[in-house]
Formats: sequence, C-alpha cells, structure tokens
Amino acid sequence: FENKKEDVHKKKYSFDHLVYNLRAQPIGWVLLSYFRSKISGLRKGGKIFHLLFLSFLDKMKALLGDEFDDFLKFYNSSGEHYRGLRVNTLKCSVEKLEKLLDFDLKSAPFCSESFYIPNEITSLGNNPLHHAGAFYIQEPSASSAVTMLDVQEGDYVLDLCAAPGGKSTQIAAKLNSKGFLWSNEIVKNRANILLSNIERMGIRNATVSNAYPEVLCDRLAGCFDKVLVDAPCSGEGMFRKDSTAESEWSDEHIKSCAERQL
Repeated sequence: FENKKEDVHKKKYSFDHLVYNLRAQPIGWVLLSYFRSKISGLRKGGKIFHLLFLSFLDKMKALLGDEFDDFLKFYNSSGEHYRGLRVNTLKCSVEKLEKLLDFDLKSAPFCSESFYIPNEITSLGNNPLHHAGAFYIQEPSASSAVTMLDVQEGDYVLDLCAAPGGKSTQIAAKLNSKGFLWSNEIVKNRANILLSNIERMGIRNATVSNAYPEVLCDRLAGCFDKVLVDAPCSGEGMFRKDSTAESEWSDEHIKSCAERQL
C-alpha cells in the first residue's frame, strides 16, 4: 500500500475521493480499518479527511450532487487560503496605512476597509502597527456581516457573541466614537481576549461583558438599534486551514451548536 502512495496522488481524484468511494464497497470498511494507520502517512501529500468526516461527506454529497468531486479536490488542494486585514479608521486612514506598510494591499469586496495581503507575509501580529491598533487581522469575508448590519454613527449596537472582537471593532469604527457598543462573550477567557482587542483598537464608547445571552437580552430588551449574533457553529468552513476545526468536528458537536444557537 505504501508503494501506491505516489500513484494515488497522480490519479484524477484526491485520496479523499478514494477513501470515500472505498467505503461504499462491500469490503470497504474492512480495508479502511486495516489501513487506518496508513492514512495519516499520506497526509503530507495534501489534505486528507479523517474517517470521522465520513458522515460529513455523506451530507455534502447529498447537497452537492455532481459538484461533490470538485468539492473534495478543493479541500485537497495545496493552495493558500485568503488572508487579510481591516484598517482601524479610529486610529489610521486607509491611505496612511498603505504608506506605512512594506507590502501591497489588495481591496476586498466585502468592506471598504478590508484588504487581502500577500501569502508570503508572516508574523503580521508582531508588526508594531498591529500592536498600536492601526489594523485588525481578519479574513476579508468575515467583514461582510457588519457591512450588512449597516451600522450608522450614533447607533446603539449589541454584539452578542463577540470574541475575539473582529466584528465588534469593525462596528466601533463605523460608530466613529458616537453611539454605543455593547460587546458580550459568554466564555470568560475569550471575554478577556475581546477586552484586550477593544482596548488595543482605541474604542472608548463600549463595554465588554461576560454574561449568558438570555440574561443579557432579558435585561436590555429594547435598548439597541441593531444586534449582531455570530453564533457558535460547527466550523466546517475552517477545515482547510485549521487542523483544530477538523479534530473537534463530530455529529454531536453539530447538535450542541444547534442547541446553543436556539
């Protein structure tokens, strides 16, 4: 089997596709059990789904139909995922940051302050401008929620599931030190991270809480013009770039996320 490693990756489909289709054969489960220890050895050749994901693959095949093969090939691709940052206009204009950085920014379609950064840029969190709060490291598509929320200066806004603070700090920039932002996070250690980011970005018209949403919403009913809820989810969109998301995925985890969202 080890000798077939190179041949497998030369075929039209990824090894993920091979594993999924092997499962459908009468002796598939026997073979998969035998090769369980071998599968991890093939991971270096590209992304590979853990056997835990077989129920996930079932659902995706039912949803995607003929596009399922392309879906697997995408997860197995070695290309870099998109990376980006968002300019904190409370401290720095877009034009000024572009002059201060030693790499080019490419505009993203989700928010006028969001940009793609070159894949070769590393350790951006150590940049002095990051520590000063001039920008927030954020995948550009993540900024679309606040864009859709259409925050206006003077609004009172509640960010109910706010950590680590990407959307809260974006809301605050839209408020432009007018109105009020309440950022809540139910997990205490994540609430501390949220507070740190709120302070780093220079936000003064905000409070950070560590409270159960049902308690907070009951006591603050009618206080806000707009509410953002980025509820905990199964994280399936993170598989390609975050191995932690892969290891934490399960049907039980999905059910627990659904209960929290309700």
